Amino acid sequence: MFKFNAVRPEWVTLIASAFLLAGFNWVLWQHLFEITASNAQGILMRVAFAVMVFAAFNIVLTLLAFRPILKPLLTLLFMVSAGVAYFMSQYGVLIDAGMFRNLAETNPAEVRDLLSLKLLAFIVVLGVLPSWLLWKTPLIYRAWHRDLLSKLLVSIASVAVIGGVALVNYQGLSSLFRNHHELHLMVVPSNYLGASIGYLREQVASAQQPFVKIGEDARKDLTWQTHGRKSLTVLVVGESARA
Repeated sequence: MFKFNAVRPEWVTLIASAFLLAGFNWVLWQHLFEITASNAQGILMRVAFAVMVFAAFNIVLTLLAFRPILKPLLTLLFMVSAGVAYFMSQYGVLIDAGMFRNLAETNPAEVRDLLSLKLLAFIVVLGVLPSWLLWKTPLIYRAWHRDLLSKLLVSIASVAVIGGVALVNYQGLSSLFRNHHELHLMVVPSNYLGASIGYLREQVASAQQPFVKIGEDARKDLTWQTHGRKSLTVLVVGESARA
């Protein structure tokens, strides 16, 4: 019923980079518009930021655009990014190692409370539909040495774009990144990929540390030992601590 023309992987990575940038980063763009001016300088900074992120996405995807993994990789990115974009837009969360830890330690009952038709719509529109289009599109691969050369040239061009944009608007971009560290926590999918790596590092580091008992010398002082009345202790425990 639907027939798509065969395309080169380079076109797929370009389109996928643009889709990741525009389709999953609404929270990022909204915040960027809030913290930058509406004059020509502010507009130039937004464009420069977008071009740099787009080129960075394209570098990573190009280097991973091999026949066995390109389509599965993009499908996984689209599906997970759709869920992340939903939770960022609905709950205003930033994705770091701590937030990823909360996600990893969430129990099934809490997961059921987070499910909704809107989440399903996000996943279908931003995840399932693009993935279906991707799998329906045949790809044309060349000989491995020509493919590697193409990846190298595209990567060099993307690096040159990043360098050129940074040089043209160095002062504005450096000020933006220096004063707004939260931006890197808003870029989907690099935020949750970095958060997952940070969480795994925490788990490895904690697993290598010996279990240490603390407070073994704690004792009730004389006031508590002679306290005749019953006492009531109130604990206020947050969701993260409870989990």
